[in-house]
Amino acid sequence: MKNFLKFVVLFVAFAALINRFNTQHFDMRYAYLCGSLLFVIPMVWFCVTRKDLVRLMTICGIVGIPFGALTEYLFYTRDWWLPQTITGTRIGIEDVLYSFFHGALLSTTGLILLEKKIALSEGLYKSMTISVLKIGLAIIVSGLIGVVVFKLPSFIVTTLIFAMVGGIMTFNRPDLIKVGLVGMCGTLGWCVPVFWITNSFFPGWIQHFWINNTNKILILQIPLPDLCWYASVGFSSAILPEALTGKKST
Repeated sequence: MKNFLKFVVLFVAFAALINRFNTQHFDMRYAYLCGSLLFVIPMVWFCVTRKDLVRLMTICGIVGIPFGALTEYLFYTRDWWLPQTITGTRIGIEDVLYSFFHGALLSTTGLILLEKKIALSEGLYKSMTISVLKIGLAIIVSGLIGVVVFKLPSFIVTTLIFAMVGGIMTFNRPDLIKVGLVGMCGTLGWCVPVFWITNSFFPGWIQHFWINNTNKILILQIPLPDLCWYASVGFSSAILPEALTGKKST
């Protein structure tokens, strides 16, 4: 945990310095791309310090790509935010990068913070992947019902769905509550600096991309709905490897 906290402190300090003294601004077209690429920083640190989790991060990152791209297209770009992509399309390479890094980071933050290891066989990796895809499909279907049928805001629907998924898994595995809470806090630790750095090089990007007043309340320069979403998905994702394989980390 100490190593992770050191990383977060350094990352936050680095972001704060850039946010305070940077005067270089760039074209808003590249804000989403640069913001997505900034997640390389925690990704590299995770891979270097925890080589035993590289395969797990890779698998979860790859699985996260179609799920992330679909939720962006079906939900978030409808009423939450509409970021500009370098291709001028609704979904772009930025969504692929964003989804991969988030899948990799979210699934391992809890294990890294608690300095725990999990040994998964080839069969367990396959069963976990299938289970994640099934859960992702269930989230998309239930999300469509909430957003399209009941006309509810996508950030409320998806945040509640992720919270329910985490609640169901921890009901069956209460020993994973600690992992989920630690993963949630750790997730906020590496996402906040990314927002700060992006905001420094692309001032006004939140006002430019967020829609329907979802950027009205900012906390730590981050829209409140995004903080709630990160907390919810950070909790549920952190417990996925153990909950879906039945394995306990050591």
